[in-house]
Amino acid sequence: EGHPSGYSDDLLWLPFVMMSYLKETGQWALLSETAPFAPRPGSEKKETGSLHDHAVRAIEKALTRLSPRGLPLMGEADWNDGLSGAGRGGKGESVWMAHFLIGLLRDWADMTDHAVASKALPAREKARAARYRKAAEKLKTTVNRLAWDGAWYWRATTDDGTVLGSKKSKEGKIFLNAQTWAVLNDVVPPARRKALLDSLEKNLYGPHGPLLLTPAYTTPDERVGYLTRYSPTTRENGGIYMHAAVWALQMECSLGRAKKAWEI
Repeated sequence: EGHPSGYSDDLLWLPFVMMSYLKETGQWALLSETAPFAPRPGSEKKETGSLHDHAVRAIEKALTRLSPRGLPLMGEADWNDGLSGAGRGGKGESVWMAHFLIGLLRDWADMTDHAVASKALPAREKARAARYRKAAEKLKTTVNRLAWDGAWYWRATTDDGTVLGSKKSKEGKIFLNAQTWAVLNDVVPPARRKALLDSLEKNLYGPHGPLLLTPAYTTPDERVGYLTRYSPTTRENGGIYMHAAVWALQMECSLGRAKKAWEI
């Protein structure tokens, strides 16, 4: 719809969905279909571009939104809208965004190689594919060096440097998405995978499904965001959020853990 957004992930769901579509169909003509860009503020100039152009502009923009130490900035929030205070000042970081972006960069690079071979994209795009693979590996190294908390990954840092989703956190010690996407996108090293899965089962998996985070926040905290204003275990504040729960199910399926997937 073209609404301006300061959310870190919004612009990446277009290339993510395109990747899913192309994996299923192999219909390379999608890349050359055209669509209008949202008008720039204060400008009446109308621009159009191929969907490939739209997607790579989004990815390139995301690669400019990194903190000084190389993690994606949170911005107004990421997938979890409720983390609306963590990065409002432009310094907070999102570990989940790192996992998300790593997978997208790799997938886009692989797709590009196939599309070039099929002559759906020009050969020069192979240089972009190589750059994206390099960026993915660099980001993987960075997130594993900075954001591993001993048995699971942090979820984010706030503008003042507070870590969210750490064993040192009084509330919000562990977040679901920062673990499931680390597995789905092959970010977690094999030596750490068992600890991560054990942490999921011990802390987040329950009789009604996987919790989005635990323990829930009990006191509103502007540094974190509006999720802390929900009553504990409601919606983003430690509830069972169906969208994220399905990603946990997908993760278990990807590991071949059929019994655990069935339980979820």
